[in-house]
Amino acid sequence: MDFATAVQVCSKKYTDFTGRAQRSEYWYFFLFSFLLQLLVDIVTGSEFASGIVSLGLLLPSLAVGARRLHDTNRSGWWLLLGLIPVLGWIVLLVFLVKEGDKGDNDFGYDPLDRTVDPHEPAQHDVDAEPAPRSRYDDDNGNDGDDDNDDDETSNEDNPWVKARREKAEAAKEEAAAKKQEKAAQKKITEEKKRRIEPPKFGRDAAKKDKKDK
Repeated sequence: MDFATAVQVCSKKYTDFTGRAQRSEYWYFFLFSFLLQLLVDIVTGSEFASGIVSLGLLLPSLAVGARRLHDTNRSGWWLLLGLIPVLGWIVLLVFLVKEGDKGDNDFGYDPLDRTVDPHEPAQHDVDAEPAPRSRYDDDNGNDGDDDNDDDETSNEDNPWVKARREKAEAAKEEAAAKKQEKAAQKKITEEKKRRIEPPKFGRDAAKKDKKDK
């Protein structure tokens, strides 16, 4: 995510404390806030104007900070560490610069996963009541799979759903191929072992025949 996109996203999610934010989103907005306050101080030289800017940036800064902590699977309440001088700042800084979880976590989808539709609910919210409204729902709350709503886009036409389904099928095929390869390798190993194993005589041969049966 670039600088302009990060500022735009944080502006739209002004008071949104849900979901996850990647590192670039948080730190680009942090840089934007710092530069804006510096510019206001230089141009106006007024503590009142600087205070107004700081107050205006407070909520989006807290929101993106909470989303950044969510990306590491931590609650946004960890932001309260900022109230503890030095030690709290250091611990909070470590959390904010840490790489986010790969894949879904308790707070939503991985923001770096391009096969996930950011408008769809996280997996752990799928069974929640009431179900979150999707952008593919019509004005009456019916989804695209309703037989009586032929004009609406169905989930089958959702490109995000298709991408996720193809990803799951590819992973399943890869797992099956690995399983077959492992079984074939095991068979080859057993065959080699049988060939180099010395012949059995007497009781050993009888035991081996009984075991094979």
